[in-house]
Amino acid sequence: MIMVCGASGSGKSYSIRNLNKERTKILNIEQKILPFKEALKFTNQYETNKIIDFENELNKSLDSDNFDVIVIESFTKYVELLLTQSKEINKGYEIYNYYNDKISKTLERIKRNKNKFVILLAIDERVEFINPSGAITTSRRVKVAGKQHEGQIEKEFTVVLFTDVKQEKGKETEYRFIVNNDGTSSAKSPPWLFPTAVNYAIPNDLNMVINNMKEYYELTPSVSELPTVATTLPPMNTYANK
Repeated sequence: MIMVCGASGSGKSYSIRNLNKERTKILNIEQKILPFKEALKFTNQYETNKIIDFENELNKSLDSDNFDVIVIESFTKYVELLLTQSKEINKGYEIYNYYNDKISKTLERIKRNKNKFVILLAIDERVEFINPSGAITTSRRVKVAGKQHEGQIEKEFTVVLFTDVKQEKGKETEYRFIVNNDGTSSAKSPPWLFPTAVNYAIPNDLNMVINNMKEYYELTPSVSELPTVATTLPPMNTYANK
């Protein structure tokens, strides 16, 4: 399970661009076209704004032999739709009981999967903490309504990546992933999973992330995953400036 978290426009959806187009299933709850040139070549996209349809399609995708990667675009939209549905069918405390239970069951269903990479995209939020010294620090975490899951979503994931936009005067903007907690977020990844990271940052390319995980965990590729001639799209800043 991989969580990619960050503000709108910070490169979350663009990071999908180099995934295998035939072996990737995108559950597009946002119902928006993906923000890169070859978006329509990802033919295994499913759009819906209904919880029951999303859950059914997720289950079918997890059970299917046709996909190696499942992208949920996005976890943020999923929990928004789920809370709306819960308010329509429940009252009082049952609203959040139902909502929290459904989130837990969905995450557990994904965790039971043993042969696919599942990537969830989400919006972040900034929260303030008081350190033992009394100093106030700000940190980023996955945004989710309700106290039960507030600040707890990240613990369900092996890898949590936070988007980072580096802007320097006279240089092109860089769109990156923060791969470990640098004191400003709840990012995490196993030691040495990303040996080329510079100051906890790597390019925002999920295909590279998955390839690193395959090598790190010594996963044997299936026949369908063997190298083929494919187009690799450039970093976000390069593409955006053309």
